[in-house]
Amino acid sequence: MKLKIMPDSGFTLVELSIVMIIIGLLIGGILKGQELVSNAKIATLVSQAKQVTAAYNTFYDSYNAVPGDIAYATTMIANCNAASFCSNGSGNNLLGETAADWERQGWEDIASAIDSENTQFWKHLALADLIGGLNPGAGVIEWGKTHPYTSLEAGFHARNSRAPSSVHGSLSGLILVLRNDITGNWKCDNPGRDNCAISGDYAYRIDAKMDDGYAFSGIIQSISSNWGNGCGLANHELNGPDGYAHNVSTRSCDMMFKVAN
Repeated sequence: MKLKIMPDSGFTLVELSIVMIIIGLLIGGILKGQELVSNAKIATLVSQAKQVTAAYNTFYDSYNAVPGDIAYATTMIANCNAASFCSNGSGNNLLGETAADWERQGWEDIASAIDSENTQFWKHLALADLIGGLNPGAGVIEWGKTHPYTSLEAGFHARNSRAPSSVHGSLSGLILVLRNDITGNWKCDNPGRDNCAISGDYAYRIDAKMDDGYAFSGIIQSISSNWGNGCGLANHELNGPDGYAHNVSTRSCDMMFKVAN
């Protein structure tokens, strides 16, 4: 009796190579897709920041005053009244600050009560029909209603800031602060945790797209715990020569965008 030899049913090297190529293409496609989504989110945030600056400039040209700080908002801005929780500012040209304490730096806590000038900044712009995406009549602070929420799951606050004489990275004038806390409090002092607005890599990519790509210079600046756990001082702790830690994926940076002097 002859034994019948069955052919080997395993994969050939050619077949395995084809499978590996297909897997590689799939992984490459996924990574490319993630990169496209990431780039789209950054582009959207950049566009939002530019829109706010444009809205501010139009408001100032129209009313000769700073939104939020304008002393005659209830007289000049349509539907700015108690029903829409809209109120006048002090008219001192310092958003949310007084002449005595306006030396606050951009990264410090920001007032966010509904009647604060910092929140009224957004309400005045929305009621003047200069920015969209907010609820002009909102009476409780909330992302996407009283403050703009961005594509990177953090939002914008507005404030006046004075640049310090030290190297703590801040901007002078009217600035936007990208922060993850609607209360406006500085929570970026806990390294290695997702308490800040965005990662060091995202912060760098935004900075490079809009400004000079350095964390502590230009009209866009970034800061994290001890100025070294994601963004801040160059070559400090985790940061590289540009002041950013590109390999830190946690939300370790808050960002500041200059709007006006």
